[in-house]
Amino acid sequence: MLSGGLVIALTQGCIVLIGFLAQRAILSTLEKDANGLLNVERRIAELILVILVDVGLNGIAMRRLVQFPERANEILSSLLAFRLTMLIPATLVCLIWSGLSGYNTTDVALYCLFLGISSRSGLVRYALELPFRANVRFTLISATSIVDAVVFAGLVYLWKDELSPSIVIKAQFLSAIPGFIILLFLGETHRLRLRFVSVLEIRTLLIETMPVLVTVILVNIHDKVDSLMLERLTDEEQVGIFSAAYGSLGPIPSTIAMSLALAMAPGIARLAIDDFASCRRYAFTGLRFLLVIAVCISAFLSVLTPFIIELLSKGRYSDNHAHFFAFLWMPAPIFLLVFIQELNVALGKQSRNIPVAWTLFLGTVILGFALIPAYGAFGAIVAKLGTLAVASSFAIVSFTQILSQPLPLSLVLRLLLLVAIGVTASLLIPNVLPMTLAAFAALIAVLIATLVLGVVDKSDVMKVKSLLFASRG
Repeated sequence: MLSGGLVIALTQGCIVLIGFLAQRAILSTLEKDANGLLNVERRIAELILVILVDVGLNGIAMRRLVQFPERANEILSSLLAFRLTMLIPATLVCLIWSGLSGYNTTDVALYCLFLGISSRSGLVRYALELPFRANVRFTLISATSIVDAVVFAGLVYLWKDELSPSIVIKAQFLSAIPGFIILLFLGETHRLRLRFVSVLEIRTLLIETMPVLVTVILVNIHDKVDSLMLERLTDEEQVGIFSAAYGSLGPIPSTIAMSLALAMAPGIARLAIDDFASCRRYAFTGLRFLLVIAVCISAFLSVLTPFIIELLSKGRYSDNHAHFFAFLWMPAPIFLLVFIQELNVALGKQSRNIPVAWTLFLGTVILGFALIPAYGAFGAIVAKLGTLAVASSFAIVSFTQILSQPLPLSLVLRLLLLVAIGVTASLLIPNVLPMTLAAFAALIAVLIATLVLGVVDKSDVMKVKSLLFASRG
């Protein structure tokens, strides 16, 4: 049977494909400034709710549930009680912000409710999913997530002729209801009772999440502040362009890296205790493996940039080729960052994620202020890409310190050369070959370079495969 990480990957693959159809309808219908408005309303709500309601509790609650299964009722009920309690003031903060900023308060309120019950945000709904996640049972969770995506895409196409930011947010809210109701009826809701709520347990959860909270806040500001800076320093059209380019990747980068990390983390954590040399070997193999996957994806997709723009927006963003192309080269640093952050937590070194998070936050803000006023959305994209590159390099150095072995300089140079070959191939090959052939040629060039440079070999593939496939009773 496929491991939990691969089940998540397959589920997310379905969601990405379905979401792609919905995104195409939205981007091809909404004007750039309307798409920018939609993006700003959603981003500020996501930022505030993550800071005040999420607070990095998911991983901590998961760990406590695994460690203390006899206290499952208390842990789950306390988590849900905290989330429900904090959802109210967080929503009020969002409404005050939207009112003062002149945005549609109804849209923002509805989107806050969507975040509360959707599987994507993992707020209230996470408490319903947690018993399944802790026991690596993803069938129901995956099914409800796919239901969410299907309903959203269906509503978008049903209302395609009248799409607006308000209609899109309404569709998102309605799409989360069926899956939420399914989990209420089929989940272990008997564990969620007011009498099980413990103030002491809530306090323990909050204390344990403090190191994670700093990382969560900084990473989420890094992820969402671009749109807010664009809105303040330029106009909503630039926000719309940035949002559309951002949507060309969807959850692909974090999903693949997270899936591989979730699949490898238990084995690596166990090896850290029993056989640290093997732990180090598997961790470094995972890093190299992910980088190759990322470069292959970026080289292939970036060549197809005109096709992706046409597919996503029916050509509405055809004059923004450079924006989309640059965004399609972000998987490499994102893959590495997500993978290392998850393994740091698995190895009990989550505090090592904080300096990396500060790098992401400060880099995005400083470079954003330097580049956005002059270059608009493209400046924001360059700022994000540069920040991700620096942060991922810093994360790798920190990770090698945890594993007590630096990466050989020759390997670092080979990895950089592989990225350079991928970028060069995606820029030059389309000049001599038709787009589709050029995409496959760029992919083949990266694969050949991988073998010639010795970045990944057959034994590496077998190592990763041994952790991705696990027999489960």
